[in-house]
Amino acid sequence: MTDFVSRLAVSLSLLSLTATICPVQPAGSQETCCKDMKGELIASRKRSKGPDPAEQKRFADLSEAYIDFLCQSRPDLATQFGVHDQDGKLPDFSPDGIAAAVAGLKKIKGELDDIEFESLDRNEQIDWNLIAGDINSRLLDLEDLKTWQTNPDLYSSTANAAVFSLIQRDFAPKKERLESAIARVFEVQAVLHAGQINLKGERTPRV
Repeated sequence: MTDFVSRLAVSLSLLSLTATICPVQPAGSQETCCKDMKGELIASRKRSKGPDPAEQKRFADLSEAYIDFLCQSRPDLATQFGVHDQDGKLPDFSPDGIAAAVAGLKKIKGELDDIEFESLDRNEQIDWNLIAGDINSRLLDLEDLKTWQTNPDLYSSTANAAVFSLIQRDFAPKKERLESAIARVFEVQAVLHAGQINLKGERTPRV
């Protein structure tokens, strides 16, 4: 199994719960669509004759780009995915970091919608729906629900889980994982500071 396929398989298995957001589109229809959680039409596909190698390569490249984007923007998820080049970092929850995440998601979403859905094979269509559903759910959270403005636990729990994930699995020598854990601990202050900036008193539930 290639590095790309293994990374994609692991990552999409973690995202599979979002598949119901965009059910697999029936082959051979005149027009197929995928609706996001707000019910807006996000993709329209015309009929094609079958799998197109050029479109399949575009999708494979975009799928890998999305996994790379997630790993860069969410180092805590990268560790869970088995990608360990971000093990010393925590997510950037600053206003600029949130804006960058939204912009990156929208860019990939636009490129994904531009792919000819019916030119993919069945497995690729399922993967397309998984990725589309994951992007929709993340944009819903960042732009509409805005839990980063209402959920204080987001910041402490993310930092805690990110450090714990380095101890939980024996994927590298203890010394190496300890160094990564210490590096993440040093970034906790920035995460909590971002929470102080982002959280809105009028939107934060009373405890």
